[in-house]
Amino acid sequence: MISDRALGAIIVTVAIIGMIGYTYWLFFTPAEWMFLGRELSWWALAVPMWVAVAILAFIGGWIGYTLITTPPPTLPEEVRPPEERPPEVKVEEEKEEKEAKKPRKKRA
Repeated sequence: MISDRALGAIIVTVAIIGMIGYTYWLFFTPAEWMFLGRELSWWALAVPMWVAVAILAFIGGWIGYTLITTPPPTLPEEVRPPEERPPEVKVEEEKEEKEAKKPRKKRA
């Protein structure tokens, strides 16, 4: 198993090499290097921007899908207004109210 420090070193090295490569791609590629009729430096801006927009669109779509497919939360019985409570809860509450209204006998 690879240690955390070794994995961290690999990630840092790849990030540095990637940044150097991207900087060269964006600023130092010769103008005559073309891909699909455009300079390579144009693609160095277009590709990351497209990826960023695609990620944001995916996240937005995921949030929308989650909102569509998740049922609304239900409130606990104590918090619901009385007219929205199920009948069995109403009956129990009425019994409790009647018991509370009964006069209590004094103990001697």
